[in-house]
Amino acid sequence: MKQTDIFSLQPYDSGSSLLMAGGRCTNLRIPGLDLLRQYATGNIYLLVTDYDCPFEEAVNFMTINKECSKILCRKCLGGMGITPVPPSYCLSNLVWRDDFHFYAIINEKYRYDFTIRRRYFPYLLPQLKIRCRGWINGDSSRRGKFPE
Repeated sequence: MKQTDIFSLQPYDSGSSLLMAGGRCTNLRIPGLDLLRQYATGNIYLLVTDYDCPFEEAVNFMTINKECSKILCRKCLGGMGITPVPPSYCLSNLVWRDDFHFYAIINEKYRYDFTIRRRYFPYLLPQLKIRCRGWINGDSSRRGKFPE
């Protein structure tokens, strides 16, 4: 895993942006309006985006190929809520354990473990595997529970 800074986003429409690589447009539309993190690992890039909305947040984790022409896999935490007060998913931290495993801390209290699979099959065995580990304060009674 190597952190990069070659990408930027150009807003395209509500909810998506055009990916720019080194100042050049890649013609790849990706979900999100704000690029939070970007990494190069193996033969892919991992991008983390959000929608930069003050009352409802969602965080997208996606892998794209090295040619920046295709989204290989996308996982989204959060989204449109159906409750009067929708949940907010804000990325607090992202920590790499090795080149293919990392975890994300959401709202400073929930931990989600990610695995980037070397061998994958779209839809049946996605490239990004995600698992909610629960609260990070050690409260095992909440393990596996999603934010309310």
